[in-house]
Amino acid sequence: MPRGAGRRRRSAPLVLTPALHFSRRGFRKGNLVKKEKMDAATPGELAAALRHSIGQDHMGQPIHPEDGGHVRELARMGRDFGLAYGAHESLGLEPWKRLSLDQLAAFVAKTISPHPEDFQAKAEAVKRFEGERLWKEAKRLDTCGTPWGRVVRLFWKDRKGREVMRTRGLHSCKHRWCPRCGKPRQTRLAGQMERVVELAREWGFDEAHLRFVTLTVPNGKNIPALREEAHSAWARLQRTRWWPGRVFGWFRGSEVITGKDGAWNMHLHIVVILWSRQISYQNVWDAWEAACGGRYQVDIEGLQDIRRKAKGNGTVRAVHYISKYIAKREELAKLKEGPGGLAHLFSGTRGMRTFAMGGGCSVLRRMLDVLMPTWALQAERVMEDAELRDGKAPFRCEEVDPTTGEVMESAIPKPYLDEREKARWRALAEPLWFESTRTVGRKAGPRGQFRRIGGLPYESKGITLDDHRKGKQQEGIRALVAGGRWRVQQWEEFSKKTGKTLKFSVVLPVGRYSWRPIAARVWAAMGLDQRGWSELRRVAFRAHAEASVHPLDKRDNMHIIAAALDDRLTFSDGEHRTTTTRRSLKAAELWNQYLTEMRTNPLAVWDDATQAIRRRALHLERPNLLEVEGPALRQLRQDLDPTF
Repeated sequence: MPRGAGRRRRSAPLVLTPALHFSRRGFRKGNLVKKEKMDAATPGELAAALRHSIGQDHMGQPIHPEDGGHVRELARMGRDFGLAYGAHESLGLEPWKRLSLDQLAAFVAKTISPHPEDFQAKAEAVKRFEGERLWKEAKRLDTCGTPWGRVVRLFWKDRKGREVMRTRGLHSCKHRWCPRCGKPRQTRLAGQMERVVELAREWGFDEAHLRFVTLTVPNGKNIPALREEAHSAWARLQRTRWWPGRVFGWFRGSEVITGKDGAWNMHLHIVVILWSRQISYQNVWDAWEAACGGRYQVDIEGLQDIRRKAKGNGTVRAVHYISKYIAKREELAKLKEGPGGLAHLFSGTRGMRTFAMGGGCSVLRRMLDVLMPTWALQAERVMEDAELRDGKAPFRCEEVDPTTGEVMESAIPKPYLDEREKARWRALAEPLWFESTRTVGRKAGPRGQFRRIGGLPYESKGITLDDHRKGKQQEGIRALVAGGRWRVQQWEEFSKKTGKTLKFSVVLPVGRYSWRPIAARVWAAMGLDQRGWSELRRVAFRAHAEASVHPLDKRDNMHIIAAALDDRLTFSDGEHRTTTTRRSLKAAELWNQYLTEMRTNPLAVWDDATQAIRRRALHLERPNLLEVEGPALRQLRQDLDPTF
């Protein structure tokens, strides 16, 4: 039966119009397909509310040259408009330096504010420019959830026997504030955090080392000012000598909500992994006070408190709750009430990094693509020749007509585009295939939701206080931190629960240290690892690279060559070099263009355009090109140009 054909089902017509937005997931009970629980606002309703806010809050907002806050807001919106022209010369700064918001506001106050008519004209132009950008974001939200081609529904059975549905063929805007696209982003970040925590357990960081910290700053009416204050204080906190001696790694989530006083409330949710199992709440409060210049609210929760909130006893359930909370979607209904409305919220958070990680967590995150890759699940789908969900294949597929909403049975789609893509995935998966569990790699995680390929170097366990006093040395990753020099830290702190003063003693690293040389040592150890999984990984990606580059494509398709060379370099020594490889390929391409110009027109060697191409090629080639790629790149260049 051809794809897309089949008998029609007598279900209620479901018209897909731009005003009707669909969820990706849902479950079927009887003949009723229920959409998953989402925010009350749909992307279309949010776009309508944004347009209303643009006209009422943004365009109707007065900007006075005497008000410092208004001048600062004008400088922020006018940076891309061109208000910074001539600011470097006026402020006596180097032309290559990026102006801070305070410097740009000072330039506006110095050159534009003294002239009221010119100030108002430029303010109106900047507001129209920013309003146009916001209007485009509203248009982008309007298209979310609309069909862009074939709309297909796949159905699986879950553990309770319900029919779980996944819809494909609907457009996703991937906007920061979209209530429909926020769920996939939340799931992706939560899975990334869980994998990092899973790897950290092998370095001796169990659930007792985790803390959930909330840091706050005073409420205000200007979101960019609050963002700069909170993130600058967070950066100053990390630069102190106190922080790296107690924190192994961290995850940060920035959240903006409407406070009780009606102003914007900016706070940071931090998940920290500690070197020891204890940390002083008073020290954290004092350090945050020194970083932000005021004594504001600080909350610290242990895993026991998180378990009670997550309504479970498992460690991973608590970590999953934390990761979902730190990457959660904000409640949009409350955000409309803030100063400036949705227009100021969208404009003020544009470009804001709401999620980040650092320290040892950043080192572990870079290893996820090698040790706990997500492509292993796609490889399993190709090996099983089915769209798997929790190890189960779909039992039914429906296709919805985008114009009429009629539903009809359809053939279940394959997890690959064509036979060539299938061959590439099978070449990658076969050396890593476990026939007993029918997985690519071994199962990892408490629910077996991850795949593990290879071992983490420098496995470590923290030593006890008694062992440290007896002279026992640190091992594994702890031996690389601070040169292996550790000390005993003692303090006293009053406990509200017991009403007594408790004494604490922990073992912490001495002095400051940098994660860059430690990460280099870890990557070098991964590249020299000769254990079984590492060898299987190299064999798998060598086969994948050979299957990716077709002999006929070597001269025509640069992207296929780039992907193959990236894979070959990445899994030969465990380090990802996508940027370097693409720079090298671009250099080779420009060099071929230069040689072609010389062959066709020998006098073109003195042409300015030809010399510019040559300089660009040499500039891209300069950063240790041949030392990094070596024979692989030279062979690639010979394939691209036999005269090389």
